[in-house]
Amino acid sequence: MRIIAILIVVLLNGIDLKAQNKYFATIIHKNAFMTAELYGGQSIELPEGVNVEVIDISESKIRVLYKNQFGYTYVDFLNSEEFRLFEIFYENKMNDRIAAEKKKVQLALLSLDMEYDSIKSLYNDSSMLIIRPKKGIKATVFDSPFKNIIADATSKNVFKVIGASSYSFLKVTGINNSVEGYVYQPHFETTQALLNYIPVLVKQKFGEEIGAKVINHEYWIGMHSSQALVSLGLPQRINETRTTLVITQQWVYIDKYLYFDNDVLTSVQKRY
Repeated sequence: MRIIAILIVVLLNGIDLKAQNKYFATIIHKNAFMTAELYGGQSIELPEGVNVEVIDISESKIRVLYKNQFGYTYVDFLNSEEFRLFEIFYENKMNDRIAAEKKKVQLALLSLDMEYDSIKSLYNDSSMLIIRPKKGIKATVFDSPFKNIIADATSKNVFKVIGASSYSFLKVTGINNSVEGYVYQPHFETTQALLNYIPVLVKQKFGEEIGAKVINHEYWIGMHSSQALVSLGLPQRINETRTTLVITQQWVYIDKYLYFDNDVLTSVQKRY
């Protein structure tokens, strides 16, 4: 009964602390310490029985506040039940933050779509798909995907999408300029209209079944290099070997190598 009562008190304390947006855990290890963020990273003793405010989790250590000093200590030094409550709270906090960021992005997309709608109205073309470079990025217009540069573009340049060669490269023509060519989509502002357009484009290019795999960034033995480029994006590097009958390519990504024979994926090697 005593154990149950203690557990109920701990749980109730956790609920109260959550309402204050703070969590505390009791030090249970007699030789506990924390490494201070300031003062050259010196060790600070954490007396057994003292409460420290738990801030966040960092790999095997956790960040705490004790006597107005921030530092890092180990999970093993803390009351496990109290820390478990913090983990639940922290996960909920991260989920709330992710939801808030998603809402922020959605509002930004809506604002951008409304801005582009005014341009469509000006040109009396409601079906026009408009894009422009992201602010702070010097985007480039090519004569074909990642080939010859024909013009630079800034956020002042507005383009109408007239086609595409892949998931990442869109064919455009300038609305307030005379440039026509291909642009790399990640360097341009993303609108909801564009997000809706790209999956349709991919399925039109590869068909319903293959298109769905490509949209989900899948890869498989037998896929064509053009499908891999759309699904996985540009590799960090391509190593090529040519013989009389076969062109073998090794595509290097952060976590894997893809091997193609005459543009057909024949094997995959994981990187560790």
